[in-house]
Amino acid sequence: MVAWSGVVAVAMMGCSSTANRKFNRFLSDTFEPFTPTSVEQAEQNALDPHDPDARRKAVATLSAESDGGNERYLAIYRQLVNDDDETVRAAAIRALGLYGQVSDVELILPHLTEDQPNARWESAVALQRIHSDTAIDPLTQTLQNDDRSDVRQAAAIALGQYPQPAAYNALVSALIDTDFGVVRAARQSLELLTGQDLGYDPSDWVKWSDAHRGHWFDKQQPYVWYPYRSPPGLIDKAQFWKDRDTQAKGITPRGLDAQPTPPAPPAPGQS
Repeated sequence: MVAWSGVVAVAMMGCSSTANRKFNRFLSDTFEPFTPTSVEQAEQNALDPHDPDARRKAVATLSAESDGGNERYLAIYRQLVNDDDETVRAAAIRALGLYGQVSDVELILPHLTEDQPNARWESAVALQRIHSDTAIDPLTQTLQNDDRSDVRQAAAIALGQYPQPAAYNALVSALIDTDFGVVRAARQSLELLTGQDLGYDPSDWVKWSDAHRGHWFDKQQPYVWYPYRSPPGLIDKAQFWKDRDTQAKGITPRGLDAQPTPPAPPAPGQS
């Protein structure tokens, strides 16, 4: 027993600092659900310049609070949205999507084109919950050019709240995307924008738009964002006596109600 302890001790002393950090990260991720961080500690950890894991977990803790959108927490999310660590940025972007204002779109948009796909995806999802015309062009560019299908799909969903020719044309073009998830999201957004169900053939949407020039969005349907709800887990099933809210509640994106009447589509021959 003593011999083995000595071997382990020597092995641990020989481990690189990188290996130790990875092991600590494994322990933290494994036991984090059983060691919740207090709100007070989370506020301190959010400003820890040496530990990105602590900052990421702090954002998750604060944004999960019932008052996760208070001004003190919003200031933290806004500060960390440009953090050096990609996981911290992604967590802050998600928190801004949940609680941010229309003005926060300017903080989110640059991350639609950053190198890290997780931050790009979180940005596109956040823009499903905050409405701003300044997001139309970046979202169409993301839908057309991003190399990740999950990011393109999120952008297609976000564009369903914009009755604008640029959004319509980008969604029709996305009906030939190589990923069916993107195609389905584009079709659903087109149905919301127009009130029409014309299927997956982009030529049918082009013919319809040519025949209804100036009236594309006359029958637009309400855009409502529905949060993802995970299926009941083992503990939920075991605690059968507890009521579980299974009805997802739709959310109107912030800023959507304040939008002016959309312009008519361009006349034939105009882009």
